[in-house]
Amino acid sequence: MPPRRKPEILPTTGPIALDRLARAIAWAPSALKVPDTLSVKTVLVEVGDGDWTHFATVLRVGFAPTATGDDMVDRPAGRARLIAADMECESVTNGEQLREVLTTWRLLASAGPLDFQQTAMVNQWPSRNRWTPTPCWRAELHENAGRSAIALPPGPFLVVETAQYAPVLGSLAAEWLGDELFREANTVANAYVVILPDRRAFFETLEAEGNELRVQVRVSDRGTLNCGYEWRDFDGVSHTGATPVRGGGATIHFARAVRTLRLDLIGPDGDGRDQYQEGPGYGSWGQSLFNEDARVEDPGRVALRQALEQGEGQLVEFKSWIAVRPRDEKSREFLETAVAFANAQGGVLYIGVTDNAELDGVERWLRKVYGKRHGESVGKMRDAYVMDLRRILAEAVMPPIAPTFEWVHHGGLLLLRIVIPRGQDQPHYLIETNQFWVRKGATNRKAHREELREMFRRPR
Repeated sequence: MPPRRKPEILPTTGPIALDRLARAIAWAPSALKVPDTLSVKTVLVEVGDGDWTHFATVLRVGFAPTATGDDMVDRPAGRARLIAADMECESVTNGEQLREVLTTWRLLASAGPLDFQQTAMVNQWPSRNRWTPTPCWRAELHENAGRSAIALPPGPFLVVETAQYAPVLGSLAAEWLGDELFREANTVANAYVVILPDRRAFFETLEAEGNELRVQVRVSDRGTLNCGYEWRDFDGVSHTGATPVRGGGATIHFARAVRTLRLDLIGPDGDGRDQYQEGPGYGSWGQSLFNEDARVEDPGRVALRQALEQGEGQLVEFKSWIAVRPRDEKSREFLETAVAFANAQGGVLYIGVTDNAELDGVERWLRKVYGKRHGESVGKMRDAYVMDLRRILAEAVMPPIAPTFEWVHHGGLLLLRIVIPRGQDQPHYLIETNQFWVRKGATNRKAHREELREMFRRPR
C-alpha cells in the first residue's frame, strides 16, 4: 500500500506534479477499483545503422499483462521494435520511479540519462473514450531537452512472431500502444503517455423511449450516487434536475421533447464520475438518444455523423463557408484541398461545419450572397452556389476533376457535402500557381518530387 492515508485522485484537467501522478497510479487498485497491473509499451525506430531512438511509450494502469513472467518483450518489426514490460502499481510511488518505469526501454537500447519536466498535463475523459470503455485520465509527459524532428522510417512493418503487419509506422504504433492519436504521426513523436482508468462508477447503458431516459450504472463506489442532468427543449429553454441512483439505475422523465442533454454521474464525495452529452449532430457515444435527425439512418447523415465523430483527417475536411471570389483565402484553401484529395485517396469536404466539428450551417451565407438575386428561393440559392463552386474548380484545376455535390439537412441546419474522387489522371495541379498538392493526415502540403514521379509513372 502506498505510504499515504488519503487516496490520490487526479484533477479534471491541468498540469500536475509527477510525484502526484505516481501516487495516483500507486493508489489505483484500491481507490479506482482497477487491477494491480502496469503495462508499459514502447515503440523504437531505427535512425541509423543500428542506432535506435524513442518514438513513443504508453503506460496503462489495470490492463492485462503483455510480457511473460519477469521477461520483457522485444519484437523486431523491420526498422522498428516493439517493447513491453509489466509490473505492479506499487512499484510506482514517486516521480523518479515513474520516470524509470516509463524509460524501461533503455534496458534494451542504449540511451543516456533522460531529463523529464517535473509536471505532466492531465485530462479526464468520460466513458467510451478513445482509450478505455470506462472513464479515464490521460496524462502526457515530456522531456526538458527538445530534439529536432526526425522523419519516420518508411514501411512496411512486419512482426514475424505474431504476423502483425502495418503499412506505416503510425499504424503500427497505434495498434501496439492502443492509442489512435499516433496513427497520423509523420515525425518521431518522442511522447510519453499514462492511461489511468476509473472504475468507481460509470454509465453502462442509456435507453430512451419517448421523453423518458433509463440509466444503468456500473458501481464499485460505496455511498449514494446521483445523476444530474441539464437539457434544452426545442424552444431553447434550459431545464435542470437530479435523481439518486438506486439499485444501479435511475429513470429520468422529461416534460418536453429533448434537443440537447448533459448527464453527470456524481459520486458520494460530490465529484463527477462520468458524463454524457448529446445534441443535434453529436453524441458522446457516437449515437443520439433524442435527436431524430441523428437517428435516421440515411447514408448521408450516417457519413456526416461519422465525420463529426472522427474529425478532420486523411479523408475529411470541414469549412464553415467558402466564398467564391478571386484571392479569397478560403477559396484558395478549397482549391488546394480538392487537388490534394484528388492526388491522394479522394476525400469529402463539408461546408457548414467548423474546424472543431461543430455544425454551423450555410443558409445564412446563402441568403447574404445570393438572396438579392434569387429572393426567398433557397433551392435556387443552393443551385447557384454549387454552380459557382463547379466553375472555380473547372477554371483552376488541371487535369479536370469530377466532384459530386450533395445537400444534407442535419440538426435543423443545411450543409453541403462535396465528394472529391481519387483522380484518374494524377497528378492534378492548380493552374495559377502550377502547384501540386497532396493530402497527409488532416493537412494539405505540396507534393515532393518523388511523389510526383510516382504519380506520373502510374498507368493511365
